[in-house]
Amino acid sequence: MATAVSPSGDWLASAHDNGTIRIWEPGGTERTQFAGEEFGVARALAVPADGATVISGHSRGALHFWTPAGQLINTLQGHSSNVLSLALSPDDRWLASVGYDGQLRIWDLRTQKCRAATRIDGHLYNVCWQPDSRHILASGARGVFEFSFRSALH
Repeated sequence: MATAVSPSGDWLASAHDNGTIRIWEPGGTERTQFAGEEFGVARALAVPADGATVISGHSRGALHFWTPAGQLINTLQGHSSNVLSLALSPDDRWLASVGYDGQLRIWDLRTQKCRAATRIDGHLYNVCWQPDSRHILASGARGVFEFSFRSALH
């Protein structure tokens, strides 16, 4: 359902319908698997530039932060249903998430707090950042939307 590659290329994360997340070696050997049905299905994955974390967005609306070895680090709540897409800002400071609930949420990766949220009428399916780390594009049932994100922390 979703994949993400570590920045070093040393491993690949994949999400599966049974709720598991698997970490694979480049040659196709499975290194580990974790999560499971109790977390819901991971619909989106992201790996920050340091490669120390796998972030998963789930069918139950939560974001989970894991080590690549499968240890749960933190859980963030905010979406009310399926998280469908995650995108890391080019400066690796922010994480954008979108989902069926029509929300775009911006998370501060350092504090792991939601810094901004907005909602549209309809589902949002995909999200990506512009190179300036201040503009976000989200596509959904009603089209493509551009949002500006300005933080006192920029």
